[in-house]
Amino acid sequence: MKDNMFGKILKLEADFGFYRTFDDSHRLFKKSVGGGSLLDIGIYPIFVALSTLGIPKTMNASATYFNNGADASCDMVFEYENDVKAYLKKFFNRGYANRSYILLRKGHCKN
Repeated sequence: MKDNMFGKILKLEADFGFYRTFDDSHRLFKKSVGGGSLLDIGIYPIFVALSTLGIPKTMNASATYFNNGADASCDMVFEYENDVKAYLKKFFNRGYANRSYILLRKGHCKN
């Protein structure tokens, strides 16, 4: 995409997650050892955004939590220059097709 054949990036979406029955004895759900969707699997969609678009100018996030305080899901929006946004999702509380999608001025890339 660096050669600009498909035009500039307009939007990026990246999701990663899975459904796992809550078990507060499992490391995925223990905040004290890096459990929760953001700390455990959040790097995957974040890496897609950072490696494609670089460092954002602003970031916003919202999360849902299990009863023990570990996050069940986390949605993030990275905002870049020229109104380009990256929408990132990570979760343990629902099934989903793990994917990435990049909308370009002259086409799109889908994984």
